[in-house]
Amino acid sequence: MVSRYSQRQTSSRWKIDRISLLKGVLFLLFTVLLVRLFQLQVLQHEEYSAYAQQRMQEKVITARRGRILLKDGEHDFFELANNVSLELLFADPYLLEQRALEKAQMAVEDPNRAARMSAPTPSAIALAIGPILFDMVKERSTSCDQDEECLRQAIDDTFFSQKRAQVLRDYEEQKLLDLEFEIPEVPLKTEEELLLEYVTDLAQKLSKTERDYVILKINVGPEIIKQVQELTLTGVYTRPETVWTNPLEVIDAQGAALALAPLLEMDLDVLERSLSRRPNRYVKVMNRIDFETAEKIRQLNIAGLGFTDEHWRNYAEQAGNPFAPQLIGFLDNAFNPVYGIERSMNTELAGQTGVIKGEVDLQGRTLTARSSFIEQAINGTDIVLSIDQVVQNKVEELLKNQVLESQARAGQVIVQNPQTGEIMAMASYPGFNPNRPGDTYEKEEFELTDEEIEDLEVKTTKDGDRYFHYYNPGYKIEVFKQGEDRYFRYKNNGEGISVYRNTNVSDFYEPGSVFKAIIMATAIDSKEIRPIDNFNDSGPMDVDCHRVFKGTPEEYVKCDYTIKNSTRKYYGIMTMTQILEKSLNTGMAYIAKKIGPSLLFDYLQNFGFGEKSGIELPDESAGKLTHYRNWVSESDLVTKAFGQGIATTPLQVINAFSAVINGGILYQPTVIAGALDRFGEYEEKKPQIIRRVISEQSSEIMKSMLISSVKRGVAEPAAIEDYKIGGKTGTSQIATKGQYEKGEGSTIASFAGFAPYDDPQFVILVKIDRPVTSPWGATNAAPLFQKVASFLLDYLQITPDDVQ
Repeated sequence: MVSRYSQRQTSSRWKIDRISLLKGVLFLLFTVLLVRLFQLQVLQHEEYSAYAQQRMQEKVITARRGRILLKDGEHDFFELANNVSLELLFADPYLLEQRALEKAQMAVEDPNRAARMSAPTPSAIALAIGPILFDMVKERSTSCDQDEECLRQAIDDTFFSQKRAQVLRDYEEQKLLDLEFEIPEVPLKTEEELLLEYVTDLAQKLSKTERDYVILKINVGPEIIKQVQELTLTGVYTRPETVWTNPLEVIDAQGAALALAPLLEMDLDVLERSLSRRPNRYVKVMNRIDFETAEKIRQLNIAGLGFTDEHWRNYAEQAGNPFAPQLIGFLDNAFNPVYGIERSMNTELAGQTGVIKGEVDLQGRTLTARSSFIEQAINGTDIVLSIDQVVQNKVEELLKNQVLESQARAGQVIVQNPQTGEIMAMASYPGFNPNRPGDTYEKEEFELTDEEIEDLEVKTTKDGDRYFHYYNPGYKIEVFKQGEDRYFRYKNNGEGISVYRNTNVSDFYEPGSVFKAIIMATAIDSKEIRPIDNFNDSGPMDVDCHRVFKGTPEEYVKCDYTIKNSTRKYYGIMTMTQILEKSLNTGMAYIAKKIGPSLLFDYLQNFGFGEKSGIELPDESAGKLTHYRNWVSESDLVTKAFGQGIATTPLQVINAFSAVINGGILYQPTVIAGALDRFGEYEEKKPQIIRRVISEQSSEIMKSMLISSVKRGVAEPAAIEDYKIGGKTGTSQIATKGQYEKGEGSTIASFAGFAPYDDPQFVILVKIDRPVTSPWGATNAAPLFQKVASFLLDYLQITPDDVQ
């Protein structure tokens, strides 16, 4: 019998052994853990750190781009630029054919099952979606106001513009081959006929199961085009600036690729694949489809049709015309800002992207509880422009009419509020559509005489020869040669992509006699003259005169420069006011000499010339104002008095003119009226004064003198009945390569003016580039000013002056 003592002793030993065993196991586990941690954190640190990074996922949160707005009343805003998410409808002809083949095979094996299979023909698909797309276009054509012909034209433009252009090109080529061929005038079809045409065309596109049109290279020079044509490769074709192929017609893809690769500077394998036959897996049916229309098509449940999201920057059009395109700019296909407010205010409009960063599980789901980090996106600011929608529309309409009537190269108009510096309108013609900026590359055939063809300038580049047609020594356009005797130019008056630039701020010119108002204001304010002071306009004024000895004691005076009035008329005793009325160059030269170079330079700087204004637009030019110490001759001084020897932008001229008549204050010019904060509240931008330039008294005197210039002087075509209108004409020759051009289209016609007299509400600058019908500002620019000013007086409800 075991005693209780022995049992207790055995139990105690067992407990001690178990504790020791547990301690041993724990020590072993701890040792293994330490070894494993050492292995993970030291020996394999880099490997697992990289793996951990792979398990971390970062997602970008896109910020909404700010809108560009106009004020529409006190609390409403009109959208000039906004963001639109639309859809692109595409088809897979190869898949459609495979479905049809599967159904045909199933019809043999299991007719009942085949009957349940959906495999519509291309014609059936086109007939199903055609009316839906037509209805969408009709709903978008709000400017048609249910006008049947307008709606049909909108449908035709949307669905058939490229097809119609090709038909016209074919007719023109036939005309070249057969001079007696008359190009037929094709009447606009009915809506039923247009729908049938679209269904037929679309069914044909959906039936093409192999690629039959592949662009090999674009922007190809004429010399390369010619060399490609000389290869006479079957299935390889050219048109101006483009080389393309129909792979179905290519006999030897490898051989054709070998021949074309060095000419097109393309990778041989890429070129061979492009020339080889392959299934047609993608046909664009239509883009910019709204979600409602897309849903109607989705409900048809047609296999082989698909949608992909598109994100667009949409720009407002007014009465079917683009609105202030150079001012607004646009976003390219990669959503990068190009030109205008889109570019200069990109930081504010773009906002800041956000990010979600965190560990993901094996299925790629973010584990938000583990090391997650979220930085919210900050949406872009909505910018409100100072442009008046109604005024801008009218100015663009009138400017276009005047440029066409004057047969001019281009034109610009700025309307400014002289009391704030705000720009009410800023227009340039020709323009472009920011929704379709690529249209600027469109060309039209251009007729040249044999003599003009002989005089073409040819520039040889690595891409081939380029041809330029000169209208005069300073003005040329590029023309594009096709074949032996066909020439094309850009449709937009030959300007091409140069129409993207806002020439109101980016291009400078010699302002001509408009500048006389600035010089006269300087002379009045510096008290060098009074309006009633006299000047004897006895004839041309010689300057830069010096004594010359000719080998004998006798000497004579030689003058290097002679100042003449533009009319070559001289009027005897004239007051300072009459000098402005008759725009006398001789009188202004006299005034400039009284002011002197140092003082004149200081005033011109104070008026803002020779420096950027700081307006919220890109590519602004400072113009050219050399320091007076570099005015090496008397002519350098006096020619500035009538706007020669100085280069200014239209914006600088109108801003200085505003200072002349608004009491003498130079304001910061601006196209920004304010912005909407993140709560949608409007924050107005306050006017910014740069400095005082002339006194209030001098400004009042200048207003009276400019009123007289319109009432009694050469600026009379700007007059408006029952209103006191002040202004100054300008006609400046264009300087090219150190000398002034002569002949037709060699001037810039301009006019700057204001109204009403007592409290000026607007200043208008008109500039017409290279008018052909008449070179003068009085006959080209002043009438346009008169039309714009008449509209503004009525629109702003400005009551007539008490004209005596």
